[in-house]
Amino acid sequence: MEGQLLERYANLIVEVGANIQPGQQVIVIAAPTSAPLVRAVAAECFKHGAKFVDPWYFDPYVKRIRALEADPATLEFVPRWYPKRLLDIS
Repeated sequence: MEGQLLERYANLIVEVGANIQPGQQVIVIAAPTSAPLVRAVAAECFKHGAKFVDPWYFDPYVKRIRALEADPATLEFVPRWYPKRLLDIS
């Protein structure tokens, strides 16, 4: 995606889609391949007054590797901080 088009798309996401307001904390969950868009969205969030933007990359390939390679006894394990990270965003 070209620079100007990427910026316009990020603005649409932040202003219309998410309606980011001053002082908000924002978490952006995306695939690693979406890094350029995540950066553009972060820039727009800060332009709209966001206090903090946390890019959180979800890699489905790592999830698949875990399913195939990890000890089956560990597959139900979820760190205590994992759901808390999302709940703490306010």
